[in-house]
Amino acid sequence: MDKSHLLGIDVGTATVKVFSGAMTNEQDISIDSIGIMQTFGFDKGAISDYKALSSSIKQAVDCAISDNQVSAQGVYIGVGGMGIRSFNCIGSIAPHSPKTITNEDIDRVCRSSVLTGIPEELYVLHILPLCFWVDKKRQTSAPIGMQGSCLEVETLVVAAPEMAIKELIAAVRNTGIKVAGVVANSIVGAQALAPDTKDKKVIIIDIGAGTTDVSLYRGGVIYNSASLPLGGNYITRDIMKALEISEQHAEGIKRYYSRLDKAFRGQAVILDCNDYGTTDKQVSYDFLFDVIESRVEEIVYLIHEHIKGSMLDSDINEIVFTGGCSAMPSFVAAIEKHFGLQVKTKVPDKLLAEYSYPSNTSCYGVILHAARHAAAVSQEPTTQSWRSLFEKIRKFF
Repeated sequence: MDKSHLLGIDVGTATVKVFSGAMTNEQDISIDSIGIMQTFGFDKGAISDYKALSSSIKQAVDCAISDNQVSAQGVYIGVGGMGIRSFNCIGSIAPHSPKTITNEDIDRVCRSSVLTGIPEELYVLHILPLCFWVDKKRQTSAPIGMQGSCLEVETLVVAAPEMAIKELIAAVRNTGIKVAGVVANSIVGAQALAPDTKDKKVIIIDIGAGTTDVSLYRGGVIYNSASLPLGGNYITRDIMKALEISEQHAEGIKRYYSRLDKAFRGQAVILDCNDYGTTDKQVSYDFLFDVIESRVEEIVYLIHEHIKGSMLDSDINEIVFTGGCSAMPSFVAAIEKHFGLQVKTKVPDKLLAEYSYPSNTSCYGVILHAARHAAAVSQEPTTQSWRSLFEKIRKFF
């Protein structure tokens, strides 16, 4: 595939989404088409049916590239869940020459942080340098060209179980697509939003159908991230069980409910859902309110409990909310209640109006990552793909 034209695949619980786009002169991306197919064989980051997932991916890719005659080679895959974990690691080396710290020294010190802090059974997705020290003096940027006898770094390393990543790569390869890399949606989605955090600490929450991705931005740098198996599908399944209807019907009712005024509560309002093509049942608004709001409260509470020890403190300025569930006002209200912070719903600024939906944030982040690392697109990932990995770090600086 021509490096100027790239694909990004977001493998989600509800849908497989593919963005096709062309690189601009600024190594940015211009989206020209999208492919979306229902996901089969994949739920909350776990593969349950290898062949079904491959078929979903193949159909989504074919849909995205059919109008552009683009070869599906060298794509990046974005995922959430899958046991993704984050580690704060420290690396330390002696530069090759005390007279000048080079790019190679930056590579080696970042590599040393991974080798000493990450379990062998994990596959490294991202290494994000947070800060450096030269001879015990903290540096605000990469100290290339400085002099020193001791170089240290603190990194945020994001990794996932190696077997899970290998299975995902195999499922994509089975479609004839060459994989350039796998990325965590919690990282690339947050980078795509690019919040102005020069003097702020911001938490970014992306709640999708099956997973929730959370990132902490501080001073324009991602300092922490988490991926949780929580999402809007829990609400859909609650409605399925409560009303004894199909998943498709329950999803339709959930979307319809999200557009209703909460002032209906306590007014004995009966919803004739058959008018909206979902089911022939008549449903009390109060009943739906109790089913949906209780689950929303639980999801947000669990998110808060999971990150309160690692990301929350009194210095957080605001919460940026994105993902498919950001279309539900109930989530905004629950997040503001539990976190005690203002919530701002956001989509990437550079997305064209026709693609500008919070549910597209992660997929845009994946293809934007591909655009910024186009030099590595032609390489297949391996378990310890240090060469391509640290080439990306060089480009970061």
